[in-house]
Amino acid sequence: MEEAALWKRVLSAIFYGVTSIVVVFVNKILLTNFRFPSFLFVGFGQMIATVLVLFFARTLKIVSFPSLDSSIPRKIMPLPLLFVLNLVSGLGGTKLIK
Repeated sequence: MEEAALWKRVLSAIFYGVTSIVVVFVNKILLTNFRFPSFLFVGFGQMIATVLVLFFARTLKIVSFPSLDSSIPRKIMPLPLLFVLNLVSGLGGTKLIK
């Protein structure tokens, strides 16, 4: 696999940082200002949106990643549980912050 150009790596890092901050602010506004009732629904919506964006980007050949394989969840099993725990506790905490 060839290494990406430096400018692509830098832009990817900047894009990741900006989108991460935007997601935190949007979550805060949704959960506190608009008093959205379910932080779990917000988290589930974010996961669905992420999957859709990734598959759309793969279709347009913007990103590449292997096809889904049923053996992968068993190989990485503690990670999905930790991710969900992190998501739930983070969004729950964000909702409680005034």
